[in-house]
Amino acid sequence: KNVGIRGGLYEREVVIAVGSKPCCVARSIVICLSPAANRLIETGTVGIGQLFYTLEELPKFSLISVAKSDDSFCRVYTLASPQVVCHIEETMPIGLFEPGFLDDDASSS
Repeated sequence: KNVGIRGGLYEREVVIAVGSKPCCVARSIVICLSPAANRLIETGTVGIGQLFYTLEELPKFSLISVAKSDDSFCRVYTLASPQVVCHIEETMPIGLFEPGFLDDDASSS
């Protein structure tokens, strides 16, 4: 999902999955500070990592928070450069890095 809110401000959401198993939901707010960044984000065809690479900028990383619940954990951070600022929240299921996480539930019983 890539939704333009108003000039240069976008909400994005990406679900990263392996097969049919979701491994991460990344929600972001992207603030474009240059026409070049705005053109790239407006199309919805570049990921955030590709955005900084294409703009030839190394973003500054700032960790805002980390949290854990019974079934997930998340981190919130910003990536900022002169042309774009991204506020990102990534939520991942508990057990993501445990052996067998990607095993089909039916085959593990």
